[in-house]
Amino acid sequence: YPQTTDTSESAWVYVSHIYAKAGTYTMKGKTTLSFRRPIWGASASPNVSVREVLTKVLQCPKYTGDGSNVTYSPIIFPASMFQNCSNLIYLDISNLSKDCVNFAYLCSGCTKLETFIWGGEFIGSSFNFNNAFSNCYLLKFDTMEMPTFTNATSINVANNFFYNCGRDIVINDDEEYVLDLSAMFPNKNLEYVNLGGTFAGCGFTKIILPECSQTKSFMDGRNTFSQCPNLKYLDLNGAIFKHRDFRNAFYNNPVLETIDLTGVKFTAIQYLGGMFAGNPSLKNIIVAEGEYIDLTDVYDTSAPPEPDQSFRNCSSLTDLSMFKMYANNNRWNSTFYG
Repeated sequence: YPQTTDTSESAWVYVSHIYAKAGTYTMKGKTTLSFRRPIWGASASPNVSVREVLTKVLQCPKYTGDGSNVTYSPIIFPASMFQNCSNLIYLDISNLSKDCVNFAYLCSGCTKLETFIWGGEFIGSSFNFNNAFSNCYLLKFDTMEMPTFTNATSINVANNFFYNCGRDIVINDDEEYVLDLSAMFPNKNLEYVNLGGTFAGCGFTKIILPECSQTKSFMDGRNTFSQCPNLKYLDLNGAIFKHRDFRNAFYNNPVLETIDLTGVKFTAIQYLGGMFAGNPSLKNIIVAEGEYIDLTDVYDTSAPPEPDQSFRNCSSLTDLSMFKMYANNNRWNSTFYG
């Protein structure tokens, strides 16, 4: 850590210590720090010994800066900062500079993390949430304290944003655990959101996507909402899916009852296999009156998407008339089986 306010490389002193066991440790004394790299050093993440023993982060250092230089900015860029801290159970980042924009792998692999405090509004316009909370099996957010990204116009990467997040938490039958991204990202011109696997395996009971104008896109659909153990209600909020691959997009959600597809469009479709398969509780697919879910906008008319197993084991569905399928398909294997 730097011992002075000098931010030059010569001011850096790296200190290491091997702790005997996991636990709570107190560092005595007070030091005013001014440095341009994350607290762990140039690697932007804790070293091995810290990852193994760190259990609580009560407050992150506070920084100011314009965020113009990722390597040498005076603000913390939290990407990978707490990745694979296997004993971390509590993390408060509310003191971070609000112009942080890169949250990639922030807590990925923190398998015991239960509490995460965001804090306030982030003011950037373009964000990266790639794997930010992936495999945080026990994490349950206080949904009343979620942050806002008021100026966000672009999410460049959101792959696996909440992948397996909260997978092992217990949700009572009468309990709601709602992820309302439309409140977190209120800008209706949000664009270029890559959703590959974003919510797969997550513990939320209800997910509401941000509202987007019809000219914007949520790009990747494959496995996006698959294998969510508690998910009962899904509102896609008129999303536009422009990526070619929609295999297993809504696959195997055992208690999912309702999907609101009002205004949703799927374009340039190349793969459809297993799209809605494995949802035995699914009863309601909502569309506007007179509206269809058009699955005929194909990427290549000479090789149209094969809908094999697309509705397999959707045993509670009684009406599929809202779907318009591409007729010239050669493979309908088990499309409506079960």
